[in-house]
Amino acid sequence: MHKDHILEEVLTISNDDSIFDVVGKMEIFEDIALKNSNTKLLRILSFHHTYLLITKAVADKTYATNAFKNEQLTQKLDIAFAKKYFHALKAYVLKNEYITPWKSFYKLIDSDNYEPFTSLVAGINAHINGDLGQTLVDVNYFKYSDDFLLVNNILLEALPPVFQYLAYERRDIFGMATLILHELAEREFEKVIVKWRDQAWKNALLIHENKDFIKKVHEKTELIGDEINSLIHFKNGIILPRFLAAFEKLACVVEDTIATSPKKSDDILLLKLTSLTNVGSFLKWKEDKDILLPFREQKNQQIEGKHYLVKICFDEYTNRYFASERIDRYLRIDESRTVFRINQEVEGTVYDISEDGAKVAINDEYKSYVYENDRFKNLDIGHKIKAYVKNIREDGKIDLVLRKPGYLGVISDSTTEVLRILQNTGGFLPYNDKSDPEEIRVKFQMSKKVFKETIGRLYRERKIEITEKGIQLISDK
Repeated sequence: MHKDHILEEVLTISNDDSIFDVVGKMEIFEDIALKNSNTKLLRILSFHHTYLLITKAVADKTYATNAFKNEQLTQKLDIAFAKKYFHALKAYVLKNEYITPWKSFYKLIDSDNYEPFTSLVAGINAHINGDLGQTLVDVNYFKYSDDFLLVNNILLEALPPVFQYLAYERRDIFGMATLILHELAEREFEKVIVKWRDQAWKNALLIHENKDFIKKVHEKTELIGDEINSLIHFKNGIILPRFLAAFEKLACVVEDTIATSPKKSDDILLLKLTSLTNVGSFLKWKEDKDILLPFREQKNQQIEGKHYLVKICFDEYTNRYFASERIDRYLRIDESRTVFRINQEVEGTVYDISEDGAKVAINDEYKSYVYENDRFKNLDIGHKIKAYVKNIREDGKIDLVLRKPGYLGVISDSTTEVLRILQNTGGFLPYNDKSDPEEIRVKFQMSKKVFKETIGRLYRERKIEITEKGIQLISDK
């Protein structure tokens, strides 16, 4: 009872507590957990210690510098934010109760599958996705978006000591991996934290309009927590691939389970990148106006002068437009399977490329895919292409091929291409039916079989000669 009384006092934040009082209580709770060697309390420390480091950093920043526009309100926000965590922590420690949006986190703490790294991410999810939006509403923080973004930087600066704590104090295998791959770990954590905090701000605006929206936010938070618990689950195996896979899957969770999206405009445009800055890329939008493509909305490597297919979005809070490369969610599919027909010629823009093929926005409106085996030529982000509908799946997704279907279509395209290359290279090419298949594919963007049939046709039409050294264009004279 005496211990419970101490915990009750430590885990209660009063209205008179300062941010430093909160830090002190967090430190006392950590000392109690370490001294009592209570398994459940020790398991909480992966997140608790991380939160302690971040809270200290924010407290020091608000007092030691003039970085914040409203230091007092920022401290008030942090105290109210911590109060929600302490409320759930006290219910679990003293009553063994799970309080939403922390249910999935404490289920993991009690689970046989507990891991320090997983519990850290699950705790971040519960606190940022679940608690932060309502806290922003509670303290009416909406005028200080710049201060809110500044905290992002403080959080990211705290990552190295967090990784060290996981590795050396919690002896966590993923913690060790974060030290080995610190650049990757910091980059991936930045994606997750910034994305979730950005979403929390948007959720706060919706909660402010409709207080019942918090129920949806909590439901989504618990779903994300359950996904985290199932995805980031280390088993015996090679450390490095599993570590990378964990981050990749976590990113999928962030993308697929966010509660809301900002209001969108109707424009999907191919825009040229004009400059790279420390806040993102700028694209040429209108004659006298560029538009920002923030880091969080980027998917591909950013190169000046290159074109990118983007969605023009509108942020109601900042009253500004911004661009997003994450256009999959806005492109349509042919659900009725009547918009397009098999073998139909279409035009589109390449907006994403992977080892398996390329994503193409048909008419910048419908999503489609060109598989690697159907590409036949190199594609790049921003390329405008002509293609042919190969298949319309039952779910309405469209598969494309870059050559006209059928033998005649393939040969017709191939003869035109070979003649074009011959004419541009002085009329001779050192390739024939004995050349290496890979060299042919790289040079002509076609298989060796198609190449042999093509030069055979050109030979019969007396347009080329085939020699031991290669193929020679026959003069029209």
